[in-house]
Amino acid sequence: MKYVYFDKSPIGFNVFEEGRTHPVGYIKRIDNKYCIIHNRLTREEKQDYHNLTDAKKKITELINR
Repeated sequence: MKYVYFDKSPIGFNVFEEGRTHPVGYIKRIDNKYCIIHNRLTREEKQDYHNLTDAKKKITELINR
């Protein structure tokens, strides 16, 4: 299992994976909802909106596949 951490940014959060210096994904804030931006997601999945807790859980699961 990889350690994932979130760094606050002006658009939402940068998502980092343990051992990497560049973000592996983003959680973008749009109004009071968040969408996930990650290479393993399809276009439709990127357009889904979540609350912050669910978005963090989903991107953590994606990274740990």
